[in-house]
Amino acid sequence: MPDDTKIARLSSGEAWHDFCDRLRDAGDQILAAAPDDDFDRAEGFRYLARLTSHFLRSTIDESDPAMALLASSSPKIGLDDLHRQTHVNHETAAIEDDGTIRILVSAKDPGHPNWLDTAGHRRGALALRWLGADATPSQPRRSVLKLGSPALLS
Repeated sequence: MPDDTKIARLSSGEAWHDFCDRLRDAGDQILAAAPDDDFDRAEGFRYLARLTSHFLRSTIDESDPAMALLASSSPKIGLDDLHRQTHVNHETAAIEDDGTIRILVSAKDPGHPNWLDTAGHRRGALALRWLGADATPSQPRRSVLKLGSPALLS
C-alpha cells in the first residue's frame, strides 16, 4: 500500500474503524470460545487488552504513521514473572544433540534446563514464534506426560 494511501486511511478514520472492527471480532471470539465462567472470560479480555495496549504503543506511539515498526518493547501479557523462567529463546535454550529444543511446562521442576514454571496455574496459553527463520519451521510436536515419566527427560 503506498504511503499516501496509508496516510489517507489514517486521516479519514478508516484505519481506526477497521481496527475497532477487528477488536470487536476478537472480543466476540473470547465470548464464543471461553468456558462459561466469569473468571476465564475476564482473563481473556484482560489478555486481549494487554495485547491491544502493546500494539497501540508499539505501532502508534513509537513509530512514523507511514512506516511499519516491529514492537520495540515487550508487553506483560501472561505469566511474566521476575522470579520464574517464563520463556525460552535462542539465548536461553538448551539444544538437544539432534538440534531440537525440548521445552517442559510444569508446576514442578522436572530437572530440565528448558523448564517453564506455570506458577501454579492449571490453565493458560503458550505462544510459539520463530523470528528470522529462513524457512517455515515444521509443526512442533507436543505431548502431555506425568511428572517423573522416563520419557520426560529422554
